[in-house]
Amino acid sequence: MSFQSESTVLGETSDYDRATAIAPSDGGWSIDLDGSWSIGGFMNGGYLLAALCGAATRATSRPDTLAVTATFLSPPAGGPAQITVDVAKKGRQSTVAEMALHQGGREHVRATAVLGDLDTLEGPSIDFPSPSIPPLDQCVSIRDRPGPSGIGLPEIFQHFDVRLAPNLGWLNGESAGSTSDTEPRIEGWTRFADGRQPDVTSLMLFADAFPPAVLDKFPASWVPTLQYSVYVRARPRPGWLQGTFRTRSMVGGLLEEDGELFDSSGRLVALARQLALLRPPS
Repeated sequence: MSFQSESTVLGETSDYDRATAIAPSDGGWSIDLDGSWSIGGFMNGGYLLAALCGAATRATSRPDTLAVTATFLSPPAGGPAQITVDVAKKGRQSTVAEMALHQGGREHVRATAVLGDLDTLEGPSIDFPSPSIPPLDQCVSIRDRPGPSGIGLPEIFQHFDVRLAPNLGWLNGESAGSTSDTEPRIEGWTRFADGRQPDVTSLMLFADAFPPAVLDKFPASWVPTLQYSVYVRARPRPGWLQGTFRTRSMVGGLLEEDGELFDSSGRLVALARQLALLRPPS
């Protein structure tokens, strides 16, 4: 087994690996948070969780995060921060770790992960059908169209190549809520803009790297994540990832979003669920 990921692109370290690089420090790990992995000036939750999971795999010597749930207490800023990892249980096949991100003496993110080795899993399986996402050449680059409600492209999307299925109203210049009365849904393809290949830890980021599906139905100034869970099913093969995300209910602006990620072969690699809050335009 190898703990090394596809961390270089044409001999250079990728944007993602630079942004999630950690170093041992007293009682944990240090990281220099990169503010360009943000949306409206707020760090993307998937980016933060990828860094936490990277620290957990190194601290426990387990190669893969099998499942993780993070609660976001407050948004950190770009710059130096610290990650702590405490092992709650160490078994023969899996380890449970608790992680936290601190900055300026304040705890910003708290997470619990189950770690193990995807290569050693044994037992029965149930196939998960791949989605009917339009082919890549029929999807629309997020860089080529204005965002929902005319919002400019968030900083984080400079690091991704995202192609969305063209059925979204805002991709066609329509206002939020003008589309048919179906559940909010967004689907398409994504990869790192610099060509870095996906790995297990980066799935934490990719599962939070699509615009919220609910923005096709409701205008918003921000949709912050309050809690976020990812369940990994396989190591992704090289190439584009396919993603499909939907929101089935929202009460008082509080919503859930469920999603699945599939690799270039159409195999399910991760499921995700997050609790978020839609904040209307001010």
